[in-house]
Amino acid sequence: MYLVSDPACVRHMLVDNHANYWKGPILRGVELIIGDGLFGSDGQLWQQQRRVMSPAFHRRRLTEMVGVMTEVVEAATVRWNDRIARKAPVDLLEEMVPINIEIVLRTLFGTSIDHCEIGKLRAASDIIFHHSEKLVFSYFLPMCIPRPGHRRFLAALSVVDEAVERIVAERRRDPADRGDLLSMLLLARDEGTRTAMGDRQVRDEVMSILMTGYESTAAALGWTWYLLSQHPDADARLQTELDSVLGGRVPSLQDLPRLIYTRQVISESLRLYPPFPTFFRTSYGSDHLGPHNLPPGAALIISPYVTHRLTEHWSNPRTSTPRGSIPTAPPSGRTKPTIRSASASACASVRTCRCWSSRSLSQPSPSGSTASSCPATCSSPITTSPYGPATVCP
Repeated sequence: MYLVSDPACVRHMLVDNHANYWKGPILRGVELIIGDGLFGSDGQLWQQQRRVMSPAFHRRRLTEMVGVMTEVVEAATVRWNDRIARKAPVDLLEEMVPINIEIVLRTLFGTSIDHCEIGKLRAASDIIFHHSEKLVFSYFLPMCIPRPGHRRFLAALSVVDEAVERIVAERRRDPADRGDLLSMLLLARDEGTRTAMGDRQVRDEVMSILMTGYESTAAALGWTWYLLSQHPDADARLQTELDSVLGGRVPSLQDLPRLIYTRQVISESLRLYPPFPTFFRTSYGSDHLGPHNLPPGAALIISPYVTHRLTEHWSNPRTSTPRGSIPTAPPSGRTKPTIRSASASACASVRTCRCWSSRSLSQPSPSGSTASSCPATCSSPITTSPYGPATVCP
């Protein structure tokens, strides 16, 4: 097994010669969940689905999603301030996942689900995501071999599958564009054959969005809250920019280009703690990576966590201080080697993550002081989800 950290080699694998690499057998463990969705597919199917999916993450679609993000974040802010007023602390890290999954569900299904069903799907998604960790790392075992919690996982998967099947059937009968991601999936047509996705493919794409969006943005925001709690000077500068640009009003998508320091804070959080710290590839044929010759069938690990800490590209790369690690521009003649910019398969979700993160950070903070009682650690073997309170105290 090879660990690939050099940015040029990573780009070669993910962009220049991506056809020589597939996502590897480790994803077989979650085939039951994501099927042939964009996250788990390879080759021609992946290229076809990416062409179909990309328009969902263009600016027009994001503009339509901002209303949902605003509503959810504002409701959360009211809830937090109410708890602060009652002298109850608020753990921002714990709050990120339920907020994020509600946004994912509502941007997926729009008005096709009510608040009661959102609660059921959120609980089921939580079970599915955390059981997927067991499936990923036991991919070599037949599915007939029992795993702890597997029956509970299958029951949760049935809840989501039944909801998706029902909503898709309703939308087939009334195929108007409702501005959500499900409408986009149902209305999409293959560029060559002009055929629509079948129900199974739509289901797989919905599950891919649910699983990849479940903790990724929540993790990014959680680490951002944590880093800001450790660096009050950066927090103060962030608040100053928000006050200057927004003047107390609700931000819109058009405000994001002016929130320069806000974007830098989020970029630094993503650099230090990329939501997916490692991912895998297996080579079809032989290849050359730098001075190394790869045989066919080579198993490779790509780690954004490692690449983003290379000393030849970053000054003080392991220092979790927004102060010097958030440059206004890359050093002259050098491009920052962030994995998200190298991977064609990551581009769609990055814009959504940045939009949602910026939208959340630009919401007025709870009326209290933020502190972390212990160093944050990673709570998941799949994502860099922080574990350890970032508590807003009255």
